Amino acid sequence: MNRVTPFSSFIRTGILAAALLLPGISNGSPVMDEIVRSFERNNNYIQPFATIFGTAANAGWNQSAWVGKGFGFYLGIPLSVAYVSDDDRTFNGTFVDDGCKQYNNDPAHVPGSSCKEVTSYKGPTILGGKAPVMHRSIYDPYYSHNIIDTLDIQMNDGQFDFPMLPFGAPQIGLSYYFTEIKARYMWNPVEDLGDSKLPITFFGLGFQHDLRSVTRFLPVKLPVNISLFWNKTWLTADFTPGADDIKGTISMEGTASSYGLLWGYTFGNWLEFFLETGFESANLKTSGDLTLNADDADANKHEHITPHVSVDGRNGLRVSLNVALHFGYDIVAGQTFGAEAGNMVNILAFRHNNR
Repeated sequence: MNRVTPFSSFIRTGILAAALLLPGISNGSPVMDEIVRSFERNNNYIQPFATIFGTAANAGWNQSAWVGKGFGFYLGIPLSVAYVSDDDRTFNGTFVDDGCKQYNNDPAHVPGSSCKEVTSYKGPTILGGKAPVMHRSIYDPYYSHNIIDTLDIQMNDGQFDFPMLPFGAPQIGLSYYFTEIKARYMWNPVEDLGDSKLPITFFGLGFQHDLRSVTRFLPVKLPVNISLFWNKTWLTADFTPGADDIKGTISMEGTASSYGLLWGYTFGNWLEFFLETGFESANLKTSGDLTLNADDADANKHEHITPHVSVDGRNGLRVSLNVALHFGYDIVAGQTFGAEAGNMVNILAFRHNNR
């Protein structure tokens, strides 16, 4: 039996967004399309998915600030952990009371009722806690021209409360003449979701160029090694429910990238401290089509859900302080600061690089 990993569970939730409520889908809930639409209208609720995906996927690409002149290679499994900050637990939202708006805009309304068209509130993101209850006025524009009742509207609760997200993928690198090309790949073909299917694929490319290709011609040797770096990760995931009354697939595509400079100082040839400074970004988007009540012979009872959600993470400036031990069998550990804080460790690594 396959075990659901924290990251794949995280991705599954991101794909379905409010469709986390799979029992509701299986029962043919008529509100699912409206729930999905709420995600499309309020990206702040799911933005932490993109942010933490970017923080995790952009970590661990670099093992040193220098790349040798001769042929070199790298093989390892960098492991990273991204911590969920308080900023990604809540967001500031606004609730519009359409009934109150009708009441105020109707010249024939009966004065005296008190309501508020727009209410500001602090709500949980998908990684937060309990959501507040808002109130929608029910206005009668035909007879009483007054607000006759109110309806409690439960906003979306948070769905995850984990403090961190682990991530790791096998990585290889080939280098020559101060330049290294890197690649990552991970494929998880099946998750333990009963009859449902959730294949997940990660693919990444990275680039690093040691500026000693230029600075070695300077009359004075620089005290630090400086490199340019760039990396990008692509995520694809397709969720196909296994229920008889649900047909179709919901897909997620994601990208995360970072670029900047590496600054390193080496003691001897084995102990190195290096700093990553740069910028990062991340985006997640969903697409696809699910048909609810698909096993019903009456096509009029079929309900289609076509989520089209695209959200950018709040990633931006990224700084990471790292220490590395170079013995051929390399050990690298680092602390990242950015939209989210994170740690990286690489103890399953072999690196050969001729200076």
